[in-house]
Amino acid sequence: MMRLFILCVLFPAKVLGIHRSADPRMVFTKTDMSLRKMCPPDSRRINQAHVQLVAYGSNSVLMNTGQDLYYLDFLKDQCHQIRKCGGARQDKSCNITVLHRRSGTNQVFLCESSETGTGCCNMEVSNRSGSADCTPSPSVNGIEDTIKEYVLEAGSPSVLIESSESEELFVTQSTTENTIGIYKFGLNRVRPTTPENALLAVEHQYLGLVASRKGDSTQDKLYAFFKEKNTDRGLECDVWLPFVAQVCMADKGGPKSKLQFQWTSQLKARLFCGNQARRSHYPELVNVAFYLKEDGAVSKVYGLFRNIWGNSAVCVYSIDDIKKVFKTSMFKGNKESIPDPRPGTCTQRLTSQDNLMKTLSFVQSYPEMEGRVFSMNGSDPLLVSHHHYTHIVLDTVHNERNDTLLYLSLESGKVHKVLDNRGEAFVIAEYSPFSNRTHILDILIHGPERKLYVSSSSEVVQVDVQSCERYGSHCENCVLARDPYCGWDNTLSQCVSATRKTLQDVEKGDHTICQLRVNRATGGAAPLRPYGRAATGSVPERTSLPLGCRYFLRCPVSSHKAEYTWHRPGNATTACSATEPVCVLLIDRMGPEEEGVYRCTADELGYTRIVAHFHLVYSAAPALGLYGGSSGQGVWRVVGVSFLAVAALLVLHSS
Repeated sequence: MMRLFILCVLFPAKVLGIHRSADPRMVFTKTDMSLRKMCPPDSRRINQAHVQLVAYGSNSVLMNTGQDLYYLDFLKDQCHQIRKCGGARQDKSCNITVLHRRSGTNQVFLCESSETGTGCCNMEVSNRSGSADCTPSPSVNGIEDTIKEYVLEAGSPSVLIESSESEELFVTQSTTENTIGIYKFGLNRVRPTTPENALLAVEHQYLGLVASRKGDSTQDKLYAFFKEKNTDRGLECDVWLPFVAQVCMADKGGPKSKLQFQWTSQLKARLFCGNQARRSHYPELVNVAFYLKEDGAVSKVYGLFRNIWGNSAVCVYSIDDIKKVFKTSMFKGNKESIPDPRPGTCTQRLTSQDNLMKTLSFVQSYPEMEGRVFSMNGSDPLLVSHHHYTHIVLDTVHNERNDTLLYLSLESGKVHKVLDNRGEAFVIAEYSPFSNRTHILDILIHGPERKLYVSSSSEVVQVDVQSCERYGSHCENCVLARDPYCGWDNTLSQCVSATRKTLQDVEKGDHTICQLRVNRATGGAAPLRPYGRAATGSVPERTSLPLGCRYFLRCPVSSHKAEYTWHRPGNATTACSATEPVCVLLIDRMGPEEEGVYRCTADELGYTRIVAHFHLVYSAAPALGLYGGSSGQGVWRVVGVSFLAVAALLVLHSS
């Protein structure tokens, strides 16, 4: 029975290609991290389904909790409630539904929705008084005039297109019956296209919205990423299907006789995340993040997916590949010729009335593409993991490689920091910002300051994700971390914030560059040596034990990518699992044959270091009891888990 249980647990992981590389190299607890925590004054009013964090200046964020807007200053440890939805009216149906930081100003764009409609305005946030007041702005008049009759949903993705003349707001609706889709508000209001012969609205959930602008406003496009409930109820059918929709941002709707005030350019295409050869796929889209180039143009989309097993995957899509599918693919269900202009083309109606009506009818009848959107270069998922991820955000490090870091939140309340190494994922670290297991409502990375903000229903935590000293005091450990934020400073002999003068190898983690640099600095006269301080535990710790006692030696695990080995007297060795926080060696009965030197070494990509070093001697006095171990408390739990892991491996081996 035990054998069957273990095989059942391991089978999905083997089929889906899940392996140890999806686990973090280092695990940081709250005692290992630089943390600052803040609690909103009235956390009971926080909307459990929606919390939004927006970066606002140095060490500060805005927190939208649904009915309230807070200004959090982590440097001064101050939290101000700067806006209450509905003001003095105390309207319980009121929610802050849209919040955007305006570029280059201290203003935010904000919309509030209640049962009676929606109002929007620009808002000046005062850091000193802790207040926010609407300020008149002619550029948003078009949005205010066209949005006031609509009730928006809290947490729905939105995009604000800023302009000195007239601005536009694109929003999504996921659950409102018969009005599901993309909306545009401004001088020209456009609502979702009603499909031909659509009897019932299919359930959607919009997860991301991004504008792709090329300089010619007539050709700008908007992409919406969402999951749609599968109408096929077969036993082997997926519950959710992932999609991307495209609309032309300049679309004003059709003529009075066809699709008036509705999208005339909207199309959708299925996304695929998985491995076709192994017939593994991840059908449920969970979250998306967008890679922006230095000029602000979006070029890649990172999609977080989940499968029926609860495993997660991250797939990367090119905006150019998405555009190609909409330009070249056949239309699902269509068996006739494609009209000209091609449906989905951004045109200014420079065509005959007859051709225009054919195109509009075609869009309404066949809105889905036959072809699917696959990962960049037809590759497998960037990351496949047994962890249950819930959010994804990106930070681009503007170095020579323009490295991309992913921050993925877990259901447990932890966060993984992942390097996209040109199509291969490397999980750098795991952070535990909360004291207890909790549900993360939103995460935000403020790249310029290397600060990660994580919110739960009761607090917001600021995490310094550039604590380079945590990687260790040796050059090799710093380089093996493969963190684009960090590099080795030879002058200071420390792992510090990366500059052009510091040493790092993000691509491979080649620690031999540490030795080569020292050798060049000495002109080859000095022998190669580790680049940094002396190895930890190089001098053995002498411990005297009573004859016949049982004792545990503990070896702390820092890198979970290393292989740990205990070296015992007589050149005997014992391998140790790096999946536990501590490697434990049991001295079952102390006697003359157990006397000697014990070393625990960690080997990672050929770099071997001493982690723990003991010299055990026995005394003639008999043991009076069971000794706890080389480091006191906390050993027994680790030993128990380790023994269970060994037992499981033995069962598998015997099969």
